[in-house]
Amino acid sequence: MKPQGLHNSGESPAMQDLPPRSGATDLLVLGRIRTLDPGLPSAPAMAVRAGRVAAVGARAEAEAALPADPVVIDVGDHLVLPGFIDAHAHLVDGGLFLAALDLAGTGSRADWDRCVSEYVATTTSEWITGGGWDHERWGGELPNRMWLDAHTGGRPALLLRSDLHMGLANSAALGRAGIVPAERTSDPAGGQIVRDAEGRATGVLRDTAIELVSACVPPPTRAELDAAARRAVVHAHRHGVTQIHDMGEIPPSWRDLEVLERIDRARELDLRVSVAVPVTEWAALAERIRDRGHGGDWLRWGSVKGFVDGSLGAGTARFHEPFADLPGSRGLLVSDPDRLRSDIEHAWAAGIQPIVHAIGDAAVDWLVDVYAALPATDADVPPPRIEHAQHLGTDTAERMARTGAIASMQPSHLVADAPWLERRLGARRARRSYPVRTLQEAGVPLAFGSDWTVAPLDPLHGIRAAVYRLSTHGVVFGPDERISFERAVAGYTVGAAAAAGFRDATGSLSMGAFADFVVLGGGSLEDHGPLDSYTGLGEARVTHTFVGGIQVYERETAT
Repeated sequence: MKPQGLHNSGESPAMQDLPPRSGATDLLVLGRIRTLDPGLPSAPAMAVRAGRVAAVGARAEAEAALPADPVVIDVGDHLVLPGFIDAHAHLVDGGLFLAALDLAGTGSRADWDRCVSEYVATTTSEWITGGGWDHERWGGELPNRMWLDAHTGGRPALLLRSDLHMGLANSAALGRAGIVPAERTSDPAGGQIVRDAEGRATGVLRDTAIELVSACVPPPTRAELDAAARRAVVHAHRHGVTQIHDMGEIPPSWRDLEVLERIDRARELDLRVSVAVPVTEWAALAERIRDRGHGGDWLRWGSVKGFVDGSLGAGTARFHEPFADLPGSRGLLVSDPDRLRSDIEHAWAAGIQPIVHAIGDAAVDWLVDVYAALPATDADVPPPRIEHAQHLGTDTAERMARTGAIASMQPSHLVADAPWLERRLGARRARRSYPVRTLQEAGVPLAFGSDWTVAPLDPLHGIRAAVYRLSTHGVVFGPDERISFERAVAGYTVGAAAAAGFRDATGSLSMGAFADFVVLGGGSLEDHGPLDSYTGLGEARVTHTFVGGIQVYERETAT
């Protein structure tokens, strides 16, 4: 066979003679392949036919499964892994955010002023939207509407905090929503309009209060939504992500499923996506499944999303005890507990997977109790999921394990939270935060994601967080909760696959699985050693991404 494609030159491999994105071809992949299949953890060769893994093993075995003259991809010393799966992201909103005002890097009021001023000067849109700010990065002072008024004039603006559970509106936006700063407007259930000492609305809105203003923002057009979805898919490929569990917009809706169906019908969705819809609409989803099944190889549905509480950063996660820095406040329940319990029970009975957000220890305990009461089912439905599960009680991990529920976690969040977490919760509760290893050792299945745009859509960022647990200040947070590189990779591959309807066909490079894989360069790997012998994680980078045997991303340079 004539070698083509990747060749080991000691630098980033260069792609040549590969097929267009519109069609798969026969591939012989050579290199340090780690399959995440316990039956054959590693191999030097893999055969790909019709978009699936046709053989894994010695080169001769792989060649025997292919016709003459396949495309040969030799990655040399680089590492081949199953494509990364992000088990929790907001795909279309992420695509919209890529074109909006990004405040994620702001670490001071001066940074804020510069970013807002530059963006306002370059956009002609009526509303200024975006976000990504985190007040903890500049010492904990909450921004206020005047921070925006100074730059936006009469144009309304709504900028969401990085966790999406707090927003800042300027005076014009508050006026559009009928919130007059000097007058008292009732807080909505599950939310708060933050006020200053004189009772005036500061512009900060917590959880459901954000919807008072967001309802006034003109919705994106169909063309804008479709463009955002395509933009997000390209962004995912750059980070080696070949599959996403899309949690939709906040509050949940059917919007993302409708957008992605259009992209899928046009045969332009070269990312596998499992979409959740609102838990309150389980009956409509059940009817859709009866009529249309669960979808196809690229787009699937079969889960519903709900919320118990808010977030730690917004001070709205629900705890058994008050926050250490917010005396008297135990956070919020953003959904009616009786209604949420009923919806979860009905969805499960209908063969639909519940995916429910719970962050504070009281919220997680409540959800574990609900899941523990669910009956066994013969339906082919993935287990219920607890999204985030950031802060646990002393025996919660063991109780969660007995329910069979999946802990869907986002390791990257601990990097941002660690510098101020103890101030918010106190030392005792902080020690039970982001308990990844505790959950693993208790036998709780783990699935990892980013919650993009809350954290970067970058599995390597999350893997580093789970392995090193280094805060943004470079301090190790909870070293006893570190997990191995292999376990972290499993959370973004086989663990995430088991958490959704693609579980039998993705997450590993097993015989018959989809040929979704990623090539990592920049680190090092002991020849034929176990996955945990991978070192140089800090330098690792995605060089190529394949979905269904088709190259969808190539890093332009070795740097």
